[in-house]
Amino acid sequence: MHGCSLIRSSVIIFVCLVRTLHTEVKNQQNL
Repeated sequence: MHGCSLIRSSVIIFVCLVRTLHTEVKNQQNL
């Protein structure tokens, strides 16, 4: 169970990073 929650938190962090990078790329394209 502990390992499962660890994987879940890593996935959440990964999704946050991907979203941040995606918005940065969008902003650069708008410029």
